[in-house]
Formats: sequence, C-alpha cells, structure tokens
Amino acid sequence: MENSTNPQIKVFVESAKAMKAERYFSQDSKENQRDFLYALQEVVGEVAYHLDRLGILEKPAMDAYLEKTNVKVPGFPASAELVLITAIEERIQELWAQERSADS
Repeated sequence: MENSTNPQIKVFVESAKAMKAERYFSQDSKENQRDFLYALQEVVGEVAYHLDRLGILEKPAMDAYLEKTNVKVPGFPASAELVLITAIEERIQELWAQERSADS
C-alpha cells in the first residue's frame, strides 16, 4: 500500500501516520478542543466523501441516526458526511455554549 502510485492512497497513508503520531496530544482547553474539531471536520469531510462514494455506511442506519439526533437538513439525503459533520458541529456548539455559560 505504501508503494502505491495512486495519489489518494499515498495521501491517506501519510495522513494516517501523521495523525497517529499525535493521537495522544492533549486538548486541554475548550478553545483547543474547538480548533481541533474544526480541523477534524476537514479531515472527516474528505473521509466521508469516500465512505459515501463507496457505499460503506448503510442508508437505513444513517437515516436512523439522523432521526434519533433530530438532524434535518432539507434537500440533503442521509450521507456519511451529513451524519459525521453534524455530530462534530453539535459538539463544537456545546463547547461554545459551555464557554459562554462560564463567562456569565
């Protein structure tokens, strides 16, 4: 796999190694957690694109998750991207709310 000439495979392998090397870095503050989650959204968006393209996640499971979490985005069918990105965004919003609450 590491010797592949496919540029996407090379990038995914290199990215995975880099992320694994920093897996245990502490996200000690809410600001760091938010920044990390914003960066994670970028990576997850790209991974989700491929999950969707390859049909990895089953639509009924994604529909169930979106219904359970009450996520409704008109015009967007259930997809890995919608499921994963909205989950990350919800956590980001929780962190913002916690910070505003602490400042009050």
